[in-house]
Amino acid sequence: ISGDHISNVTVRNVTMNDVNYRGVSILADHGDVSNVTVDKNTISMVNGDKDAVAIFASTNREKDSYRGTRSEVWKRYVETGKIAEPQYVHTGLTITSNTIDGGYYGVEFSGVVHSHITGNVIRNNTRNISMQDRSNKNTVENNQLRDSISSSVHIAYGSESNDVKGNNIVTRRAYGQGILQAYQGSKNNTFSGNSVTTRDKHPSWLLYVGPDSGGTTFTGNTVDGTANRAFVGVESVWDGDSSLSHLNGAEDNPHSYMVRGESEKPSGGTARYAGGNGPLENITITGNTFTPRNKTLPDVYVGAG
Repeated sequence: ISGDHISNVTVRNVTMNDVNYRGVSILADHGDVSNVTVDKNTISMVNGDKDAVAIFASTNREKDSYRGTRSEVWKRYVETGKIAEPQYVHTGLTITSNTIDGGYYGVEFSGVVHSHITGNVIRNNTRNISMQDRSNKNTVENNQLRDSISSSVHIAYGSESNDVKGNNIVTRRAYGQGILQAYQGSKNNTFSGNSVTTRDKHPSWLLYVGPDSGGTTFTGNTVDGTANRAFVGVESVWDGDSSLSHLNGAEDNPHSYMVRGESEKPSGGTARYAGGNGPLENITITGNTFTPRNKTLPDVYVGAG
């Protein structure tokens, strides 16, 4: 089901099985989108390919020299520190009481503002929920998020002032990035009152904030599990030379994003610089209950370049 430049539309009580590409797409490709509701649907995906997204909401972006290039968003940000401006407004989207199983993203926002993802069951994705490309002032609340391979809630590339609260997160598969995370110019996001449990596999971090994402707040969360790099990670820059701090006499830094001074590019190969254009300020980690099951990793790792 796909709609472009639509308003006052509801998609309800639809069952979709064995979806290979997209279940529901709400697009602002040719004009504004407002007041769309997607609720009480059941969507089952068949694979984890990056194009396999159960509910996809996106906004066309202004054209520049990066448009259409491989790994466009990453390349633009790393080289210029900028995120493309949305061409249209995509607002008032409500995604509620859906059951989603499988796919790369369960719900993907790109350039979506003032919208709500509430009361859904989302499971067996690479990332359960993603908000990127200037997705601002959205609420993610009271969702059951299960068995992500990477993040359960991922906020990136200029996505600001989002409120992620009261979600119940359990994963036995995560071995990728932070379970709750914000990075690459995503400021003033709040993660509060969430329950996060990891078992069996080990994500890099359970809570994470990265470059240019000041004002991030983690408060009142209950977090229990194991990690590969640190229970909580805070980093101001993804730079190879900065990350090789010889912490505790080690040649590389096992707690940072840039382990061994390199990270993978989305297009393949490695990079020694992947983002960070200023100070990382006003990070708040308060009132949380942490149960770190790793006895040898730091509870909180802070890295600066």
